[in-house]
Amino acid sequence: MKNLLQQQSITTFLFLLAVFLPVSDMWLTLDRSKQLNEHRQLAKPPQLRFSGEFPSAYTQYFNDHFGFRNSLVRANFIIRYYCLGISPSSNVILGKSGWLFHDEDIEYYRGITKYDAATLDEWARILEMKRFWLEQRGIRYLFVVAPNKSSIYGEFLPDSYNRVRERTALDDLIDCLSRHTKVEVVDLRQALLAAKTKARLYYKTDTHWNEYGAFIAYRQIMKPIVRWFPSLKIQTVDDYRLEINIRGGGDLAGMMGGAEFIKDDYIMLRPLNNHSLQIEDIDIATKSPVTFKQNDLSLPRALVFRDSFFSSVAPLFARHFQYSGYYWQRVKTSTPIDEIVSSQKPDIVIDENVERYVKNAVDDSVKSPPKFIADMQIDKAKGEAAKELTLKNKQAGNPTIKQ
Repeated sequence: MKNLLQQQSITTFLFLLAVFLPVSDMWLTLDRSKQLNEHRQLAKPPQLRFSGEFPSAYTQYFNDHFGFRNSLVRANFIIRYYCLGISPSSNVILGKSGWLFHDEDIEYYRGITKYDAATLDEWARILEMKRFWLEQRGIRYLFVVAPNKSSIYGEFLPDSYNRVRERTALDDLIDCLSRHTKVEVVDLRQALLAAKTKARLYYKTDTHWNEYGAFIAYRQIMKPIVRWFPSLKIQTVDDYRLEINIRGGGDLAGMMGGAEFIKDDYIMLRPLNNHSLQIEDIDIATKSPVTFKQNDLSLPRALVFRDSFFSSVAPLFARHFQYSGYYWQRVKTSTPIDEIVSSQKPDIVIDENVERYVKNAVDDSVKSPPKFIADMQIDKAKGEAAKELTLKNKQAGNPTIKQ
């Protein structure tokens, strides 16, 4: 009987300890372990308001700051990744030879994602209107797609992720744009596939390309630009010194809670020649805009509406422009493109999106078009209505009213 009471007392004590320790840590910061590198902003404490949003906001904050969370996440990673051989995150897929993949890539790689013809036609119409609007102002337009990691290194996915069709959603979009628009599309896949035999182009533990992959992308993006501005010269790898550093894992490793345990190779490109680029500060909250400037007024000006893949391309790209501004369009969809174009007077505008988020980016343009596209749609509707009225008047024998 005495032993039973002791066991019950110990069980009760451990239960209370498990309940109160996390709360105590939130108040007293007992957990001294290093902060996790999760490649994201943790939720901030919400303001107390009697609204439907407060409970979910506080739940998110509590989940991000739960007592001893850092230690528990590390323990979860070690047990699941090293002991059980499974991913600690539902968003991360463990590939072969230590490669990690984002789960959002998979449906694109397998060919499951497919856009219907009406959607493709609408996207083509919107992008063509943007191209035409810029052309009327003497501005060139490029549409750039950064391939998903799985599109270049699909051989490292688990064998269970087989393709259901050879064509991808990106193939369908590019074909539609080539048939129905004059939009210049930079499809980087073939260049990256050809270059990957020389060096690794993407991080094993991150969704992004490394600096060498960004360099291959930069060279492809510059090819149509050099046609428009022949005085520009595309740099070669001989203009840089390549270094390889070994550091902690990237964003995918961070999502699993294991960025400090898994290492990755970081290929760095060090320029051999000095440059006069001046970098202006950016708004950390919106990651927009970052601006590069130099004093050579003979060089063209550029605007780039981009995502995180262009971050490593920008320092290479900016060397060819007296001014280049980079706006994080996917995060800040309300960016007033027409106002920026009017104030900065670029010679080139680039839209860059990673393959898995092209749909989101173009959908935003369709659902909430920039003001200049909305105005063009209104003008087109008015013109079509006027033509229809003129035709009806002619058929009815009524004189056409001139306005």
